[in-house]
Amino acid sequence: MIDLAQNVRITEKQMMKYHVVTVTTEKRVILSRRRNESMTRIICLCGSVRFKEEFDKANWAFTISGDIVVQPGCWEHAEFHEDNYYSQQMKERLDRLHKAKIDLADMIYIINRGGYIGPSTRSEIEYAESKDKWIVYMEEKVPSTTEGI
Repeated sequence: MIDLAQNVRITEKQMMKYHVVTVTTEKRVILSRRRNESMTRIICLCGSVRFKEEFDKANWAFTISGDIVVQPGCWEHAEFHEDNYYSQQMKERLDRLHKAKIDLADMIYIINRGGYIGPSTRSEIEYAESKDKWIVYMEEKVPSTTEGI
């Protein structure tokens, strides 16, 4: 395994021999050797969109290691939580779209800064589990919490 926080220099060709195991909140990227160098995985990032910076770091790390990354496409989502028909309809559409991304994925990477897993992310985890997807948590899995961070 390689910990990129140790200031290890690695070439692009060498990087293709590894895949990201985790991206930590300390901006550390942990890599391990791929079983098959030609294997390209599809990674679906899930979590609260309030953690956009963590999504960006994970997207970067998985992409440079040769993985295809899918993630939420809307970051300004507060208007979809308003109590009106249009907002509820749009939120349901975005939830269905993200679950379709989970269907495409080989691995689900949960952005759970501070252990936070909200109701939408919990729903995505349950969906991924029902599809027998490989689920990896950014931080150690802790009991679900919906309290704000």
